[in-house]
Amino acid sequence: MEVLVDTGSTTSLLSGKARRKNFGKVPGTPGGGIIRTVSGRARTGECVTVDATPLCGRPLLWSARVMNGEWSNRFDAILGVDFMAQAGVDITIKGDRAQVRIGEKRFVTDLVLGRAQSGHAEEVSDDIMGRIRDEFRDVIQDDLEGLKVCPWAKHYIPLVESGPVYKKPYRYPHAMREEIRGQLDEMLKAGIIRHSASPFSSPLWVVPKGDPGEGKQRYRVVVDYRDLNRKTEPEFYPLPRIEDVLDMLAGATIFSVVDLKSGYHQIEVAEKDKYKTAFTFERGHYEYNRMPFGLRNAPATFQRLMDAALKPLGIGFVQGYMDDLIIFSKSRTEHLRHLRAVFRRLREAGLTASASKSKFALESIDFLGYVISREGVAPARKKVQGILDAGVPQNQTEIRRVLGMINYYRRFIPNAAEVCKPLTAALQKGGNVKNVKGFKEALEQVTDILCRLPTLRYPDFKLPFEVCTDASDVALGAVLSQQAKDGEYPLAFISRTLSKAECNYSTVEKELLAIVWAVEQLRPYLYGNTFTLFSDHKPLVWMESMAERSPKIARWKEALRNYDFVIKYREGKANVVADYLSRPILIHCHDSDSEDPWGFEPLAESGVNTIPDRPAEQGTENQPETVDRADRQTYRGPQVSTEIVNKQKHQLWWQTGTDSVVHTRYDVWEGKRIINIQVPKDASINTLTDILTQHLVPDTTTHMYVPDQDLAARIWTAYEGNFNHRQAGLVQCGKAVESVRTTQEQGDLVKSYHLGKTNHRGINETLSRLSRHFYWPGMKKTIEDTIGRCEVCNRAKYLRQPTQVPQEITPTPQRPFERVHIDLFYEGRITYMTGIDPFSKYAMALQVPDKSGNSIRRALANWFAMFGIPMELVMDNGNEFRNELVQGYLKANDVGVHFTTPGHHQSNGPVERFHSTLIEHLRLLREDRGLVGPEAVLVAVAAYNSSIHSVTGVTPFEAVFGQTSLRPIRHRTADAMDARERNRVFAEIEERVEAEKAARVTRINESMTHDAMANVRPGDVLYKAANLTRRKGDRRFDGPFLVRNILDHGRLQIENVRRPGRTEVIHLRDCRVARGLEDTGAPEDANVILL
Repeated sequence: MEVLVDTGSTTSLLSGKARRKNFGKVPGTPGGGIIRTVSGRARTGECVTVDATPLCGRPLLWSARVMNGEWSNRFDAILGVDFMAQAGVDITIKGDRAQVRIGEKRFVTDLVLGRAQSGHAEEVSDDIMGRIRDEFRDVIQDDLEGLKVCPWAKHYIPLVESGPVYKKPYRYPHAMREEIRGQLDEMLKAGIIRHSASPFSSPLWVVPKGDPGEGKQRYRVVVDYRDLNRKTEPEFYPLPRIEDVLDMLAGATIFSVVDLKSGYHQIEVAEKDKYKTAFTFERGHYEYNRMPFGLRNAPATFQRLMDAALKPLGIGFVQGYMDDLIIFSKSRTEHLRHLRAVFRRLREAGLTASASKSKFALESIDFLGYVISREGVAPARKKVQGILDAGVPQNQTEIRRVLGMINYYRRFIPNAAEVCKPLTAALQKGGNVKNVKGFKEALEQVTDILCRLPTLRYPDFKLPFEVCTDASDVALGAVLSQQAKDGEYPLAFISRTLSKAECNYSTVEKELLAIVWAVEQLRPYLYGNTFTLFSDHKPLVWMESMAERSPKIARWKEALRNYDFVIKYREGKANVVADYLSRPILIHCHDSDSEDPWGFEPLAESGVNTIPDRPAEQGTENQPETVDRADRQTYRGPQVSTEIVNKQKHQLWWQTGTDSVVHTRYDVWEGKRIINIQVPKDASINTLTDILTQHLVPDTTTHMYVPDQDLAARIWTAYEGNFNHRQAGLVQCGKAVESVRTTQEQGDLVKSYHLGKTNHRGINETLSRLSRHFYWPGMKKTIEDTIGRCEVCNRAKYLRQPTQVPQEITPTPQRPFERVHIDLFYEGRITYMTGIDPFSKYAMALQVPDKSGNSIRRALANWFAMFGIPMELVMDNGNEFRNELVQGYLKANDVGVHFTTPGHHQSNGPVERFHSTLIEHLRLLREDRGLVGPEAVLVAVAAYNSSIHSVTGVTPFEAVFGQTSLRPIRHRTADAMDARERNRVFAEIEERVEAEKAARVTRINESMTHDAMANVRPGDVLYKAANLTRRKGDRRFDGPFLVRNILDHGRLQIENVRRPGRTEVIHLRDCRVARGLEDTGAPEDANVILL
């Protein structure tokens, strides 16, 4: 609340609105008596007793009287003499500022002078407001249905590229459907929107609208036009400079603010562009007749209209900034005349003002974030509330936070070193502020200067805004700033404490809450403008791709979609202002001294043993002053490494500070000794030598990181002049990154990057990117495990390196047709059953009319009639071979059957290789002789069987029949073999086949880096190759599946995780094994993570 401490009021008052908003659940006592103002008006009020502890800093119950009816004062409450006596209020006036102490709290605020001011303003306001409303009833109203269209302007949406903009609708809470439906019906009725058949569609959302009134939160329906805005040609029209607007108010004593009713909706969208504004809700598709919020060029269109409407009136008594008009005058009579001129002009332009939001004839009024009065322009209290609520620091940690913020804005504080001297002295005395003379006076002076900073300059809307936020365990803080020529300049400081429920939020929820709250608080500056958000919580940089782990996060992310911003990471040490605002003093949920936001502790106070891990032995050989001069001469200068310092076992992190004290913090992590040292910027060589003497480790190398190059040069000077580099080495690392210590944060970072703008990139790229900014031991293993669990990657990505299974040497047949490999072959529309003998390489192609079991059985019978019945047939899993008729025939003839693994054609390699040779022969016959069809197949098979095979050294025909085939040219007779020669050839063929097979298996196995089968166990999770008929955009793998049994020859029995009990056999070569997964043992426990 905003309160007025009124020394002229005998009783404390609370406005009806503030009572409903802040104390709606507190019961009141009727019969509060008659309240009489200085203007003579009497009002009946009720009494209410509320908890004033947050205001006083100590327990206090405050009894106030509630003012019923209209309350024209800009304050929420008036603290009278009765409250001052009860709370112990002390007021000190310095110039135009007042320092007010209420109990244990201190406030610095504006001084409001004047007798009977509120009563007089109330009387004047009521009089003028009544006259204007009576005279301009057609211009001042709140009825949306009666909202007129201004004939002076239309909004156009020129696109830089063609094509519709379509984005699927957002999901929104079911409870808001009625709210949305009601507002859309109202806008349809008012003609603001209409039904549409447009191919365009932007998503719709609802956002909270202002503060809850009458205990009920109101919402505004908005459309996310960001995709449309990216395709819209920008229109440049300057907005007024706020400082120019405020400069015109000098000398005025009475003010009115006119707010246009739904200002944008008073401008029509050009008919040819209306379809571009389309959006969808439930089953309806709509488009805007009137200009909606969120369009790229809407502010320019609106400001151009306002400039044209107000131009004839000049700038002497009215100024406009977007839909806010301020009318200012020097007297009541003059003000009434000015108001009439403005409203006549609004009537001519067909513009409508809001009856509920417009304020008339006040002596003090809020406008564009400033308080305007006859005394001048001052910042609204909420802009500096964060600093005013900070309180007095009580220990070293809190003093350090104050000094950190002061140092951030040091250039704006005259004689900063002298002013802050008592604060620095208190830090050196262990944080005991009671024993430091002038401490509180110095703090008050600095606070006053910081609170005045936002009044020295106005926001420049031509420059981008920056918002820096932070959240602590107890509060939120933020600062709004802009980059000026002389550096970053603050425009507003805001903070608030967390509720009891909010204190239980996770870290990421608190940090995201800080962003959402700050953006909404600073909406007048940020909405419609591009700005940058800074947070010291790194995962929020990937907020857009962050998993929505709770409805809260989903709601907050959607609320931010209405703003155009980029979020960047700012290291905690650099985030001193927001950090200071988020840690209000006097609110201690834990011991403040246990936490040091700077990351340093004073050496004298640290209580940590400052002796190095391996102290030098007593004697002169290790003392700096007795170092061997010859060893120094062999020193080759500073040793520099391109490695990051985070990886090293012994680390020294240096940085410079603003005070004259050396601060040291010790840390041990993952076996690494980490020492953070802060030294004065002008630290002497002797000081640096003493530090190195304490922290260099004998007989080993220490690595250091020094971002300040001047400091690094002095450190090397101290080292070279006093230390033996062989006994205590020192290397300077050129880079340092953030160490991520918890497993949760490590996994979150990998997921955030993997799921972010890189769209599921692989292990090496993720490792390369993350290692530029972060470090933790085993980073690659974490990345492998996390990405290995990603179900999307496992299903969609190519398997660049298919799993290789060690080859086995299958027994070689001893004679022809002992084992036969068969398959189906298609030439045109004709089907053939092909077969090949792996011993002799003899092949046949038998034409079959179809793939029925009866046709296959007859073909097998023909084969057996010509070459005898084999001991084993190898075939694939086709239904034509698994047919009961075929299997019954083979069983009756005592033929063993071996089915290959589905999808693993290598298991039937001999016949597959024969098919490739057969296709080549057919292609040659067609090109050379024009021969096609069954005749071509017969000729091709004959040519194959008559060609010398590279493995056997003879033709397949010779290996089977013991003689060469008859040739039509030259050879009229065949060369026959006797029995002895035939046996010799068989033995030679068997030896050659065995040798070739062994060589091939050795060659394949040697090319493999590991035994894949050794890494697959029952219970592992894997994905199998998808159907080969897939299109390019289809997934590459199906799954996940659970390994149930490991069979022979690289075959696995797997079970579908989502369909327990359904098993199948596949080959490991056609699988992708999920990496980084533990044994599961049961389908419901399958360790599959969908990132």
